[in-house]
Amino acid sequence: MGKRKFYLPALFFAATALCGFTSCGDDDDNLSGGDGQAPSASIEEAGIAHVVYTINYGGEMSYFNYDNGRMVGGFCADYWGDFAIKDNPFNIVISYAEEGEGEFEEIYSNIQTDSRGFIVSCDYYSKDVYDGETDEDRGTVTAEYSDDGHLLKIKTTFDYLDDEPEEFDETGEENEFAFTWTNGNLTGISESYVLTLKDGSKTDEEKYTYTFEYGENPQTNSGIFTPDFVMMADFVYYAGYMGKTTKNIPVSVTERNETSTSVYTDTYRAEYDSEGRIAVLHCNDYEYATYGYEPYTPSTANRTSLSRAEKTSSEKVVRNAMKLKNRKLHRN
Repeated sequence: MGKRKFYLPALFFAATALCGFTSCGDDDDNLSGGDGQAPSASIEEAGIAHVVYTINYGGEMSYFNYDNGRMVGGFCADYWGDFAIKDNPFNIVISYAEEGEGEFEEIYSNIQTDSRGFIVSCDYYSKDVYDGETDEDRGTVTAEYSDDGHLLKIKTTFDYLDDEPEEFDETGEENEFAFTWTNGNLTGISESYVLTLKDGSKTDEEKYTYTFEYGENPQTNSGIFTPDFVMMADFVYYAGYMGKTTKNIPVSVTERNETSTSVYTDTYRAEYDSEGRIAVLHCNDYEYATYGYEPYTPSTANRTSLSRAEKTSSEKVVRNAMKLKNRKLHRN
């Protein structure tokens, strides 16, 4: 298929959207721009009952720093890089640089939020220099929410700014997600995906659906975003910027490719600590992630072990925070 920027290995999938967005509910007239301080998005309103400081994905760990209850930065395992939530203007920057290992920067600017602090639109730019190649992209992202704070729709549009190899016909891409909720739980997602070609035409639309099952005795959610719900870099959700998490933890998620009719089902199980917080999330009987609820400052040794320097060039991945991360879907 050429150069697909949204990827889905063995973790999660992500999303965001395009211009022309109209918010649901009564927040339409209460949008705020990105000229000043980042909003103090309510973590409680996002359904996070316990502040999450670390998420360890089997050795690759994200950690989040807070100031007066607001997330201000940290380290993102998806990027092997640092992130910062900046004020004046409000923007989000993810970056990495190491001699001999390349560098990258992703910037989310012109961020618009509703009265609850949820992001409804932003502009995106990325530049990745690695192994003698430079990869640049620019795009827009928008999102819609329900009156009770659940994510309803997301759309992304991206243009590739760098010169593509001659054998690649793609110059950009569009992705759109729609979310279905029942009694506070995410029960379905539909996705459509198209590429823009050099002649201005579009590729055939790919369509996927995801069905969430919770069982007769649903597992309670103490405030984490489950893999098949998280669509962007994890910190964006835990900062309280992308709506409310599902009330319960699904026992299974089934992915269907509506074009090829392929079907995959993953199962999930939560393990709780003595305070009722989710300590471990299991996927298909494997430990997917462990969660830390105490402030965390990594040692120099630990910080280095998280960096891309530990990876080989053959393990390079495309990094997308608010771009669709799709780390589990579309199993190519």
